[in-house]
Amino acid sequence: MALAFVPFSWYLSLRYPKLTKEASEKHINLIIVGGIWVYALAMVIPTITGKYGTFEYSPESGKCDYLAEGDHVDPRFFLYSVGFGLPFVLILYSNIGMWKLTTDSSRCMKPYAILETRKLIQSRERRMVRTLIRMTFCYVLFVSPIMICMVYGGHGDAKLSCFILYWFQ
Repeated sequence: MALAFVPFSWYLSLRYPKLTKEASEKHINLIIVGGIWVYALAMVIPTITGKYGTFEYSPESGKCDYLAEGDHVDPRFFLYSVGFGLPFVLILYSNIGMWKLTTDSSRCMKPYAILETRKLIQSRERRMVRTLIRMTFCYVLFVSPIMICMVYGGHGDAKLSCFILYWFQ
């Protein structure tokens, strides 16, 4: 989720500059941190209540994991999908918003600009789009393997490779 807040904060600072200035105040920062804690608590509540079994050391996977007991549902698909999907949606929303803001701001300049200026504007827009696509691709490249390995299983070297790729981020 922390990776998603970087482009989201960039988008907010472009879209709402006044809000960004106000958000830097101490009490607003406390509200933001509190929101992150509420999100984390919401992700942990099913474990605390025992809805998915217990969270303890699993000899099968060699690490702490959910151990389903009886008729409990395996939570990994839901938790890892939300843990990957929600930040991914936030990153996409932020990147598309930044792209739209910058292209809209340069759209009014294009009709009145000379040819060289138009080429500079187009070049700047292409560089920005490439950068946003690369950032999104890096998130998918480095975060999705851990989600895929944890949800669909992976054993031995495959799981280790997923963890190594995840920690490269």
